[in-house]
Amino acid sequence: MKKVLLMLSLMIFFSAISFADSLPPDSHSVNRCVKIDNLNDFPDYAFIYYFTGPMIRDEAGNPWNESGLIESNTCLSKGYKFNSFKVFAVKKIYLEGINLEEIDEALDSNFIESTTEIEPYGGTVQDSNPLIKEEITYSIGAINPSFLLFVTKRVNEFSDGSSETNTYEIPGIDPVYPEPKPCTDIAKICADGSIAERNPVTCEFDPCPEEKPKECTDIAKICADGSVAKRNPITCEFYPCPEEQPKACTNDVKICADGTVVARNPNNNCEFYNCPILEPVKQKNFFEAIMCFFTSLFGGKC
Repeated sequence: MKKVLLMLSLMIFFSAISFADSLPPDSHSVNRCVKIDNLNDFPDYAFIYYFTGPMIRDEAGNPWNESGLIESNTCLSKGYKFNSFKVFAVKKIYLEGINLEEIDEALDSNFIESTTEIEPYGGTVQDSNPLIKEEITYSIGAINPSFLLFVTKRVNEFSDGSSETNTYEIPGIDPVYPEPKPCTDIAKICADGSIAERNPVTCEFDPCPEEKPKECTDIAKICADGSVAKRNPITCEFYPCPEEQPKACTNDVKICADGTVVARNPNNNCEFYNCPILEPVKQKNFFEAIMCFFTSLFGGKC
């Protein structure tokens, strides 16, 4: 929250400077809205905006970033004109449990960066240009193997109240797929007896029915500390709450009566594991003791 407030404060301060002092002579600013309209055509994917730059710092003043989920037909922003802006596509199942505020630590090959450069900042134009606002709509042409965005609509508004709309078709795309690998095993048997074949490109097995995401009923549960635990989309089991996760116990041990050494149990509040139960020694009565004595005199055993 402090990071957001710091960024907003700096944005307001530098915006005032930008518009008051940095506006070129005989020019005016252009209000630009950039959005993506067909996110719902790719239901298995989530789309992330990501920007960073000189205006974004954490509480300690170190360079940071801003990121979040993109909503369909919603204007994108990069916060400040000198920030860099990127768009990523990622499978929703992979996004489970990832904190978008710490996305730098999660960025890997599962996040597919768009090859299209998007500029949400409108900038300025000469006063001789009547343009005051523009709305640019992008559509997703493909995600795999490349994440491609295309301008499909542009609406310009002018100072005299008129407007101009242009639409564009997404060009035909011939996807280039990697060469299939020579996979060794043909299939694997799933728990229900069905067969999962290998993907000819990656040679990985397709998921069995029990490995596919389930339609989980409850969305989340409230933990003791007020945090929310989501469900695992594969098993539908809740992820553990902070208080349910194993603790880091000390390395001390306890020596039991029989000499056995036991450590602490991280799943039981770091209590020591139980010592082995010693069986009590059976005490002989007086008659059994006399009989045992005479038996041993003649080489017998009690």
